[in-house]
Formats: sequence, structure tokens, C-alpha cells
Amino acid sequence: MTWFLSSQTTLCLGSPLISLVCSIAVCFIVKYVWRAFFCPLAKFPGPRIAGITKLYEAYHVLVKNDWLENLTSLHEKYGPVVRIGPNELHFVDHQFCLEHHKRSDLSKCDNYYGLLGNLLGGLASATKHSKRAAGMRPIFSGQTLAEFVPTLDKHLESLHSRLTDAAVNSQVVNMTHFLWAFTNDVMISYLTEEDYGCLKAFDMKAIHDSTRAFSAIDLATVLRCIPPVKLMFDYFPALRRYSPLGWLDSLIGSHVKPIVKSWDSENSHQGVLARIFSEVGNETHTVHESSQAIFIGNESLLSNLTFILHHLIKNPECVKKIRAELDTLDLGSAIPHHRTIGRRMQGVNSLEFTELASTTKTKQTTSQLSGYNDTCDGQYELHVELA
Repeated sequence: MTWFLSSQTTLCLGSPLISLVCSIAVCFIVKYVWRAFFCPLAKFPGPRIAGITKLYEAYHVLVKNDWLENLTSLHEKYGPVVRIGPNELHFVDHQFCLEHHKRSDLSKCDNYYGLLGNLLGGLASATKHSKRAAGMRPIFSGQTLAEFVPTLDKHLESLHSRLTDAAVNSQVVNMTHFLWAFTNDVMISYLTEEDYGCLKAFDMKAIHDSTRAFSAIDLATVLRCIPPVKLMFDYFPALRRYSPLGWLDSLIGSHVKPIVKSWDSENSHQGVLARIFSEVGNETHTVHESSQAIFIGNESLLSNLTFILHHLIKNPECVKKIRAELDTLDLGSAIPHHRTIGRRMQGVNSLEFTELASTTKTKQTTSQLSGYNDTCDGQYELHVELA
């Protein structure tokens, strides 16, 4: 009798659970069938699995680390327009993308702009974005950047000094580690006016590994492609301290807290971080947005510098032409010592790469950069290893 009652109780308790599981399974099946065959984007070519789930992108970004190569192969197989996600298309026509994003009626994807709450870079709502941009624009104005030039020069000199020491000792260095230390010092000092000292550290690899355990692209991919992770961040903000943003939140928080405590109606604080707090109006949001700005800015700077470094090494003749062009320009105080670089340094060096990155973004230079053959007849002061 006891066994009979126990079995009946288990059956009664198990039935609702089974029903719930079956209902969830049916919902997922209907959802995936809709994405694969009936949604408006289903008529575009592409891998069927990519149209069903964003885990396809996550796999190629986080596991295989071949997302860019995969995009190239997809276009070779499917043509100029490829479906790469349930709600994403990828185009090879760059001009079409530019024209498409100029539309005033274009709705921005909340899943992108809302990954980590509000971002300094943009908001999904066009109205809110315009209001935020108007308040933030002075913080990143030409005048503010010009005032930062002396500090930037110090970081450039530190980078040059470290690379010179490596060259003297004939060391093979990983340029990603050196450039990452440089970008951290630049971004942190711009927002906090503090020299974080990454370039002064003895072990560049340790600095890189401890502060870049997860790149901005990897983090964005996880949040975009694995919704449960994003929900955890949304409902449990304290989890940020265990994320790749944790150390930056702690660093920025130590600078924001004194500003908040001594804040007055006259707004006597004039630093970049204080102006961000004045615009955002919330201590926690200021910390989060500022740390995210550094996190994303580091990756952007590193990407740009690596791209320029790679192509200048492949095209040494381009460097000579850029040097000659710089000597004809009146750059004022932007690079106070640029005319002595050619005389002071032998061959191509990383100090020049970083300075060229900020002063020669013109169509003429770009066309020259891509127009040379892959010859390498220059003299280099150090061996480089790109990661």
C-alpha cells in the first residue's frame, strides 16, 4: 500500500514537470523552425544553423577564433549577402552599409547597444543618443585632446624607451603586449589623469594577461549570443566584479568616489571623469560607463596600432614617403619633435608607428599604404612578434 501511494504521488508530481519540459521544448522547436524557414530573413542564403541560433557566431569567435576567415568563406560560397545570425545579414558592399546606416528611420538593435546598460559610444534611442552626444562631445573635443598631448608624449617616450632597451639587448618582443600597456596608460590617464604605469612594469606579458583575460569582442559576443549570461549581468550587477570589467570598475570607482563626496553646486571639478559624472548624474553609472569606455577604447587603439604596424613593416618605402610628407606639413605643437625623428632613429621603430597612427589618417596616406608591394629592405632595430 505504501509503495502504491508513493508511486502515485511521484506520478502526480512528475506530470506537471514533464508537461512544463515538453511545453518549453515545443516553444523552442517552433521558435527555431520559424527562424529557419518562415521569418523575413529566411530567404537570404547562409548556413541554416546560423539562422537558427547565435551560438554559431559564438563558436567561431570564442572556440575556433576564425570568425573573420569564416565570413570570407561564407561570401565565397553564398554570394555578396549572407545571413550570419537569426536577425543579422552581412554584406560585402561597404558603400551599401554606409548608405543603410545613414537612414534617419533606422532602428538600432537593443541587443547591441544595451549589452552593458548605457554606453558612452551610443544609445539605441536616437533621441536619447542625440541628447547624450551633445553633453559628451565637449569631453572629447579637439581642445580637450590637445590639452592631453603632453601626457600622450610622455607615454610615447616611455614606449620608445622600453622598445629601445629591448632592441639594445636584441630581445624578441611581443608587440601586442607593449602596445596593450601603452593603450592602457593612454586611456586610463585620459579619464583619470593618473599614470597607471603599465609601461613601467617589468613583465609586459603579465600586465597583458592580467588585464586582458577577455577581449571586448569576446565579451560582447558572449553577451549577444548567450542571453542567460546577459540576464545574469542585468539582474545581478555585482557579478561585474568577476568579469573582465571588474578591475576597471575598481580603479575608476576609487577616482569617482572622492569627486562625488566633494561635489559642489559650482562644479569645481573640471577633469574628464568629473565632467562624465556631471552629465550622467549617477556614481555607479559613471563608474560603469567610464570603465567600459576604457575597455572598448583599449581594444580599438590596439587594433588600429597593430594594423598600422603590420602594414608599415610590410611596406618600408611607405614610411619614407610619410616622413617626407610630414616634413612638409605645419603640424604646430601636435608633434613637437616630429622633425627630429628621422635623424634620431635608425630605420622603422614603434615610436614612429604610434605617432603616424594619430597624424596621417588621410585618404592619400591610406592609398599609399595599400599600394606598395610586400618588400622589406629596411633596417629594423628590433625583432617583432605579432600576436
